Amino acid sequence: MTGRPRVAVDKSGAVRVMIGLTEYGTGATSGLAQIAAEALGIRPEQVVVERVDTSRVPESGGTFASRTTVMGGNAVRLAAEKLRARLEHMASEAGYKIENGESLLRFVSEYVDEEVAEYAEFTAPECDYDPEKGYGTPYVQYTYGAVGVVVDVDAELGTIAVKRVVAAFDVGRAVNPTLVEGQIEGAIAQGVGYALTEELIHGKGGRVLNPNLADFCIPTALDTPPIEAVIVEYPGVMGGLGAKAIAEPPINGPAPAIANAVEDAVGVRITSLPITAEKLLTAIRSRAAGQQT
Repeated sequence: MTGRPRVAVDKSGAVRVMIGLTEYGTGATSGLAQIAAEALGIRPEQVVVERVDTSRVPESGGTFASRTTVMGGNAVRLAAEKLRARLEHMASEAGYKIENGESLLRFVSEYVDEEVAEYAEFTAPECDYDPEKGYGTPYVQYTYGAVGVVVDVDAELGTIAVKRVVAAFDVGRAVNPTLVEGQIEGAIAQGVGYALTEELIHGKGGRVLNPNLADFCIPTALDTPPIEAVIVEYPGVMGGLGAKAIAEPPINGPAPAIANAVEDAVGVRITSLPITAEKLLTAIRSRAAGQQT
C-alpha cells in the first residue's frame, strides 16, 4: 500500500497538497493540511488540500481501512519535508536566510518566479505473515481499545437502555484530537446500533425485507447515549507520523460490552445480535423455567 502526494508552493505563497486519496467525512483533509503545515513550519489555514485529480497526481490506492491519515499523512509529511529542504537550499544560494515558515513563504514570494513542487512516496513496511503456512504478523501495527457501558435492563419488558459509554483507544498520535473524538463517538454509535437495533432481515430466496435505513433501524441522535472518548497516544511504528487507524476499531467494542452488561444485570447471555426484547425475554423465561424444574 502506498501514498503518493504532491506538495507545492507558488509565488503567492499558497501551499497546495494534492493526493489520490478521497475525503469522505473522516476529517482527513484537515489532518493532511496540519501535517503539511507542521513540516513547513506554517499555519494549517495556509495549506489547501485540493480535490482528488489523478490526472495531476499519482493514484494512491483506495480510501479504506482508515489508511488516509496513516498512509497519506506519512507521504505528505515526506513531500513537505522535501519541499522545505529544496526551498532552504534555493534560499541559501540566493543569500536569503530562512528562519521560520513565514520567512520561507516570503522567500518564495520575493525570489521565486514559478511554482515549486515535490512528490514523495510512502510504502507500508512488509509484514512477516506467511499466507501459505498461516502464521506470522499480518499487520504492521494495531489499534488497541477498551469500551465500558452502563445499561438499564427491564426484565419484564426485555428493553435495554444504554445510559453511558466510555471508550478509550490508543490512536498512536492524534493529529486532530477533535476529529479523532468525533470518529470514536460515531463508531461507538454504530456499535450500539449493531448491538441493539440494526438487523438485516431476509425473506424467501434471500430477498432483503428491510432495504432502507428507516426499517434497518440505525440509532438516531436521541437513541445515542452519552459517550466519553478517551484518547491514548502511544506513537505507532509505521513512519515518523505515529498515527494509527481509528475510524473502524471502536465499532467492535459496544456489542460485547452491552452483552456482558446485560448478563451482569439479569443473569442471561444473549449470543446473537441484535439483542432484541424478544430474545432477552425468551432467555429470561427459559432460565426461570429451568430453575423451577
